[in-house]
Amino acid sequence: MKRLVVVSIHLLALAIFSSLPFSLHAQDRLKGMPGAERYERVTRQMTDLYQSGALTGTWRDGGRAFEYKRDGVVYRYDVAKQL
Repeated sequence: MKRLVVVSIHLLALAIFSSLPFSLHAQDRLKGMPGAERYERVTRQMTDLYQSGALTGTWRDGGRAFEYKRDGVVYRYDVAKQL
């Protein structure tokens, strides 16, 4: 049983390492494909598009209002006035 596991691991390693050069060659070919430069440029620009809207607030006045800070400005939302 132990020998079977060792042989299986060796065969798996052989399969992975023998296919590695083919996958690396395929990655090199992607740079020469039409539109590859534009894709890389747009991908870099898209990372700056998303800005999280998550807020961390603090309840005030026994749960009647809460305050939160966004872009350096403190806002207060009065729940009692909205109801």
